Amino acid sequence: MRLYLIRHGHTAWLAEHRLQGWLPGIPLDDEGHAQAQRLAEHLAEESLAAAYASPLERAVQTAAAIARPHDLPVQAVPRLGEIRMGKLEGLYLDQIAAQYPGLWEQYRAAPDSVCFPDGETIAAVQARAVAWVEEARQQHPQDTIAVVSHADVLKAILVHYLGMSLSHLHRLALTTGSLSTLELTDKAVRLLGHNFVPPAPGKENAHVHIA
Repeated sequence: MRLYLIRHGHTAWLAEHRLQGWLPGIPLDDEGHAQAQRLAEHLAEESLAAAYASPLERAVQTAAAIARPHDLPVQAVPRLGEIRMGKLEGLYLDQIAAQYPGLWEQYRAAPDSVCFPDGETIAAVQARAVAWVEEARQQHPQDTIAVVSHADVLKAILVHYLGMSLSHLHRLALTTGSLSTLELTDKAVRLLGHNFVPPAPGKENAHVHIA
């Protein structure tokens, strides 16, 4: 199975340094829609068997753009949803620093040591996301599928299959509107590309495209 692991496009909340989590009503902004369209154009000639997405609006909108040229429905998967940040959702980073001193810095430095207040751990996120990938692997053993989710969810999937510790989660970078390619076979796991962002017209991509 070949997985196109895609981070959703940009939103206004990201520009405001505000945590989105599972809060509803956070769509793509103009930049995010443009990123989704460039991803759709980049993948238009691929043979996609299915398009899956986190049920959150920003992910579904990104997936819809990608799925449209292939006449595929977007299948929403709750297990691909964002890490639940509980009481931090909706707060700005400066508010988090004031109300929960050191918590965000701890999550950035040692993500596997943090459980967000009324939220979940990254280990729980990894468990649900990887369980879904393994089910998809059985359903699509020879297929190529698109999976649109969130940065830390996708990074949790990647570190699992690459044999990395969850403590190293933030050593991976995933830009909004980026594409990482993972190939899973019975014999091997191969990372074919990481954090590739289809460039805007007239611009070159500086991110990594392995194969």
